[in-house]
Amino acid sequence: MRSRAFIIMACIVACWLVLPATARADEAKDLLDDGVQANIGKHYDRAVEAFRKSIELNPAVADAHLQLGFALQHLKHFTEAVQAYRDGIALNPSHPFVGQAWYNMGVSLDQLGEGEDAIAAIKKSIQAYTDHMDYSSVFRAGLFLRDLSERYHEPGER
Repeated sequence: MRSRAFIIMACIVACWLVLPATARADEAKDLLDDGVQANIGKHYDRAVEAFRKSIELNPAVADAHLQLGFALQHLKHFTEAVQAYRDGIALNPSHPFVGQAWYNMGVSLDQLGEGEDAIAAIKKSIQAYTDHMDYSSVFRAGLFLRDLSERYHEPGER
């Protein structure tokens, strides 16, 4: 009798702990979806708000960080965008869009005047694009790398 009561109590406690976590994950997913739609509609302020709330509820989702970086970059909040990209890449270094994240980070770093870091990020984007066999993006990133190298290095110093 006692063991049955213990099992029932354990189930109640487990449900009490799991259900709020599931509700938070569902809410975080809904906010992520809302943010993506706001990004698509170019409502970047709304997108940032949605992604930040999503991350607050579930900080382990790389997509929310990467999308937040995209929205922040469009708002010209480059320092915050770089950090969001770093966070997203750290959470999932093999994410299908990691090449684009590195590329966008390079663009933001260039806007901040951080040439060496921008060049390093673009090189990582080229590697990620190559790993995903996205050769048109390799070409585009290569052109940007050439431009960065010309602007941040003396002639013949690469």
